[in-house]
Amino acid sequence: MLFSRHTEDPVTTIRYIFFGFFILLFITFFFGPGKARKLFALPVLIKMTFAIMLAYSAWSFVSLLFAPNVSIATYEVSRQLLNIILLFAIMVSVKKAPQQVLRLCRALVIVSLLQSITGLLQFYDADIFNIPATEKPSGLMVHRNLFGSAQVMMLAFVIYVWYKEDKIWKYASILAIAGIEASAIISSTRSAWLAGIAVLATSFILMMVYLPAKRKKWITSLLLCLASVVILVWILLKTNNKVEFSKSVHEKAVSLIRPSLDKSKSTGRFVLWDKTIRLIKDHPVLGVGPGNWSIAIWAYGTDNTSWGYGEQVPSRPHNVYLQVASETGLPGVILFISLWVLIGMMGFKTIKNSEQEDSRALSICMLSGLIAFATDNMFSFSMERIEHSMFVILMGGVITGLYANSVANKNETVQTINKKLLFTILYISAFNLFIGYKKYNFEKHMKLANIYRAQQLYEEVINEVEEGRSRFVTLQANGEPLEINAAIAHMELGNYSEALKEIKRAKNYNPNNARIYTTTGVVYTHLQQYGLAISAYKKAISLTPHYDLALANLARVYFATGNYKDCVSTIQQVSILSKSSLEDILKEAQKRMKYPSNNSTRKN
Repeated sequence: MLFSRHTEDPVTTIRYIFFGFFILLFITFFFGPGKARKLFALPVLIKMTFAIMLAYSAWSFVSLLFAPNVSIATYEVSRQLLNIILLFAIMVSVKKAPQQVLRLCRALVIVSLLQSITGLLQFYDADIFNIPATEKPSGLMVHRNLFGSAQVMMLAFVIYVWYKEDKIWKYASILAIAGIEASAIISSTRSAWLAGIAVLATSFILMMVYLPAKRKKWITSLLLCLASVVILVWILLKTNNKVEFSKSVHEKAVSLIRPSLDKSKSTGRFVLWDKTIRLIKDHPVLGVGPGNWSIAIWAYGTDNTSWGYGEQVPSRPHNVYLQVASETGLPGVILFISLWVLIGMMGFKTIKNSEQEDSRALSICMLSGLIAFATDNMFSFSMERIEHSMFVILMGGVITGLYANSVANKNETVQTINKKLLFTILYISAFNLFIGYKKYNFEKHMKLANIYRAQQLYEEVINEVEEGRSRFVTLQANGEPLEINAAIAHMELGNYSEALKEIKRAKNYNPNNARIYTTTGVVYTHLQQYGLAISAYKKAISLTPHYDLALANLARVYFATGNYKDCVSTIQQVSILSKSSLEDILKEAQKRMKYPSNNSTRKN
């Protein structure tokens, strides 16, 4: 629920900082120096789970050493280690007090209700909270897809409250389920719809098999749930006059029923998956480094992609498994999948072997949530956000804690945690806090630099860049380094040598950003070094073939050097909307091509 208006991405960093701070306090308070706790011997499957998590992080670290951008990879590996600590903390908590899980589930009922209310207000253009977002409705998640998937991931916890509670909390959970259904619908996110179906189907099947006394209740509930979805769709379509929403829901619903397998007709996920598979084939062992997919994927062309026009950049392949494989190699994705398979096995064992009905029901709900997570990962990017990884670690922690109880060793001893291990855990938590602070500082000064640049306050731009510069954080979400702002500011102030130094730093952080090469071309144009300017613009266009700014600038340089033929052909590639500013140059170039003897343009 936290967000900040001081950063370009209003939620990711501030929630990451809070997450790291909470874990640091939690571990210090419950396991710190002198804190004796009744620890238990870990069953084999739990030992294997933590061993695989550590192996995955270790392999990611090895991959990090060869990554194009080490700072991005460092952030990803640090988060992985923080998730290991959280899983351990949740597992121990559930092992000691399984009855308290219900309180956690109640809290998430409240969160899901608040998120539903926020999303519905945005849907009806009544966003009284005015939460920043890239596309609304997005609830508290800034992104529409992440809004739908976050709601569905909370469904497992809400279902358990509905199963376990009576009166007020039961009614609250029913309302929360309806809100989650509505949120998934208005998010128009197919991966969230499939994940929601996975939760309901898995929980229904397992409850029918392992809780036979509740079969009638679950059949009735499922039918009511399906009926409520139909009613909600009808209400939302009738009470909102947005044509694009109705069209989007219809098209996406049809695509789920009759999916198109014709890759030639798709410019979306099929294109991304195809490029990512080629990337994996080229880097099968170590991958390209955690978080570095968005940098490496440029090498595979921009055909049929939105970033070929220069206004967007690649951010994720919409398939977590392919992304993990491309960033950490085949060993990495095998470890990643093995981790969740092991946790799933423990969930099934608990369901089968537990003598307590509540433990079986809770395990069924959490396992259903993991199935939803696995489904969403096939088509979306849920592991990108702190909240989503927290939800899935909560599910995994509850399952491992319940499993530990089901195979409990009676000979537990009171002891303190190993000091070296404790120091390592505290260091990892503190380092994540440090990275979080650096990210926040970077993003805050990046936003201010962008504002000052728009206001043409170039000295202030340079000051903001110096304040935000860090070797631990080098790129914002759109792939731009701070240094690009400094380069433009120095250029506008006439400090061309400084501008080129900043560009060199920017290229080191992201060698495949077309905007960096376009800025390089502008600097060389100011210096009248037209050959270098043309090379820079051509590089930008090779990365983004339909980038109007690079095309227009290249056409102007061709005109300045007397290359009228290439000037005309380049202008003809510019989109109609951007071509009006080049009409005079186009007419003059065509005139000079027709009457070459009258040309007096200086040639370089």
